[in-house]
Amino acid sequence: MRFPNPAACCLAAALLALSRPVRADGLEPGRGSPDDLAVSGLFTPLSPGATAHFTRASLEAMPGVVKIHESVKPELPEVDLEVLPLLELFKAVPPAAGADGIVLIGADSWESFLPMEFVKTYHPYVLLRYDGRTPAGGWPKVYGIKPLAPYFSDISPSLGPKLETPLEYGYNDANQMVEIRAVVTKDRYAPFFEGKLAGLSPAAAMGRKTFLRECSNCHLGPGHVGGNVAHRSFALLSAQATLSKDYFIHFVRNSTLYLPETVMAPYDQMSPAEMDGLVAFLQAARAAGVE
Repeated sequence: MRFPNPAACCLAAALLALSRPVRADGLEPGRGSPDDLAVSGLFTPLSPGATAHFTRASLEAMPGVVKIHESVKPELPEVDLEVLPLLELFKAVPPAAGADGIVLIGADSWESFLPMEFVKTYHPYVLLRYDGRTPAGGWPKVYGIKPLAPYFSDISPSLGPKLETPLEYGYNDANQMVEIRAVVTKDRYAPFFEGKLAGLSPAAAMGRKTFLRECSNCHLGPGHVGGNVAHRSFALLSAQATLSKDYFIHFVRNSTLYLPETVMAPYDQMSPAEMDGLVAFLQAARAAGVE
């Protein structure tokens, strides 16, 4: 059997890399490494439906990278963080006209939604180096179970004002981030508000707000919009809330009692009115046949 010459293989790979066209914005058409960060949706350099990728090296080479010293989570120590504000990233890939929000997508199917006005006000960042290290050098886990890598996004008091009120659609941070998607907010969340969900009762309408704020990062909503960390369909959630309201409420408030290995935090901070509204929204969706 004849084996390939290692030197020749390396030379061929180098020639292939040299022959690949280099874009001025630093984007590559395909994912070449798990460390690449994808951008998709309504960014001006992209054609409709396309996805492109930044390498970690191209992100670190951007002129807007800054260093801050703080903790990314309360349980972690303060360290030097090298971060790229999203507004600096958007200088390389500007959102298209009409794109008024971005979705931060995690490798575990987590999704965070940030309005573009939020981005302009609070300057969320992409973490590139933690205490001088890339993920290859070891990044910590959040709550001991969820790694920050390959990318982490959050807001910082060093870069913008303190956040006083929660977001309308979920949380402002994202672990394990692998993709940033630019969207039109109204279009993205239309399945929550149109058709059979257009005329909800006051309680169910409040529950819809609670679902969007507290649940949609991990759980799919109407029209399969939202994260999918739990891998439970919206139809299943609405069936559980309808067929066994007490069980559903107890599970949401004390999830680890039922599934000790779950990554879902107990939602014991919800008021009885919020929980009743959430159940009313899910029951209304099931009654209307919404999936």
